[in-house]
Amino acid sequence: MNRLALTFRSLAFTAPLLWGATQLANAATVNYQGQLTNYGAPVTTGYVIAGTFKPTFNPYSYKYVYGIDSAGNMDSPRLTQAIADGNFIPIGSGANVAADGSFSGSGVTALSAGTKLWIFAFDNVNADAAGNFALASHSTWLTSPSTVSLNGADALEFVFGFKFGNQISLNVLPVPEPSSLLMVGAAVGVAVASARRRRA
Repeated sequence: MNRLALTFRSLAFTAPLLWGATQLANAATVNYQGQLTNYGAPVTTGYVIAGTFKPTFNPYSYKYVYGIDSAGNMDSPRLTQAIADGNFIPIGSGANVAADGSFSGSGVTALSAGTKLWIFAFDNVNADAAGNFALASHSTWLTSPSTVSLNGADALEFVFGFKFGNQISLNVLPVPEPSSLLMVGAAVGVAVASARRRRA
């Protein structure tokens, strides 16, 4: 075997190792902590995970992509599906919520610097079975080559949930919009009127 062939074989073997080493060198730790509440009451059990979204996925479209109708109503947060689709990219394995509503977790990511980070919180250790949840972020929650620390008390941007003092408050799965409720009410009214006419 000539020297050129040996050189190519060496490159083929070492290139993946070098790439892996580069990824590890670029890896950064993301720490996150905070307090969850449900309209002022502590969330005594649940699950929290930090992560980011695929660049082409708009977090504000989440309820339409994973909802049950075009109005964005949902019967589950469908976190597992969002991860399987590659739309939500978790960092680490997540953390369970303590009895006092506090949470603290950590994970490692090799995402490029400047990628926006989010905290996804649920009132069930099985996120897909949660009835209340929150998805929060902040303009400064971005990946960097060094350790990043996210504090729920700083969250200002919410897709789901809202700020309650220095805590992240969960809210219920999106319910039918007012216009939908009016349509349902009108339909019920027509049905009742028709029934009365038939009895008369």
